[in-house]
Amino acid sequence: MSDTLAIEALYRALHVHLAGLCGGNHFPFIAPPTTPTPFIIYGFESGGETDRRRRDNQTLTLVVKCIADQLEGSLMNARQIRDLLRDQGDQEGATFPLDAEWRFTTISQGLLVHLYEEWEDGQVFYHTGYQYTFTMERKTDG
Repeated sequence: MSDTLAIEALYRALHVHLAGLCGGNHFPFIAPPTTPTPFIIYGFESGGETDRRRRDNQTLTLVVKCIADQLEGSLMNARQIRDLLRDQGDQEGATFPLDAEWRFTTISQGLLVHLYEEWEDGQVFYHTGYQYTFTMERKTDG
């Protein structure tokens, strides 16, 4: 059995799948300080092994959101993220990138994430996106 974790496979697939949005500016957890807006960040929120089947399986929830200095940009990119991710597992729309070891069976959109951030220097940032739950199963028994 490989040592590839489900979260590794998910981050790899997200990196490929989100590449066409925000000029390719998408990052796990945090963007580099000089990254222009808008950009996308995604990060683990909860989940892990579900033990529902014989094969290794995981249910992972990530927040995927756009950060922009204009509300309209944040909302527009959140819609594009939604259209790329919602219902895209191989039991649904099946456009999510394939992984050599893991199947992405379902991708479900959850709670809305929407907030406003103002820095001490007066910069304003809008965050808009959703929680997404990725249900995954290892392709082999190991």
